[in-house]
Amino acid sequence: MNNKNVKMIIILSFTLILIGIFVFGGVLYLTLVPSNSLDDLPEGELIKSISSPDGTYTINLYLCNGGATTDYSLRGEVVEGDKTTNIYYKLGDDDAIVGWIGNHIVEIDGESLDVRFQRYDERRARYTIRD
Repeated sequence: MNNKNVKMIIILSFTLILIGIFVFGGVLYLTLVPSNSLDDLPEGELIKSISSPDGTYTINLYLCNGGATTDYSLRGEVVEGDKTTNIYYKLGDDDAIVGWIGNHIVEIDGESLDVRFQRYDERRARYTIRD
């Protein structure tokens, strides 16, 4: 073999090893790192349930106990008919002031949310549009 072929084999081997490390690392990350989605939150214990003025929506607020090493958190879900969607998550809090500002806008601890399309998640971007 000449030097050109040896160099190509070394470069190709190195490239394949790097690709393998990235693929393995990606799979490991996706399986071991918890999701930051509002869909994967702990259930918690129901502490408040308040219906909207017109009765279309209900906000259920849950206290989530993270155990000995994690602080309490609050999870808020909106119920419309038989559809339930998480719209609020806040860490380090064990109670909240909840009130309706209109038929579809709720205020939870000073955060106003249109329950039709907004979410509040303290762990990342404060407000996001609901899927």
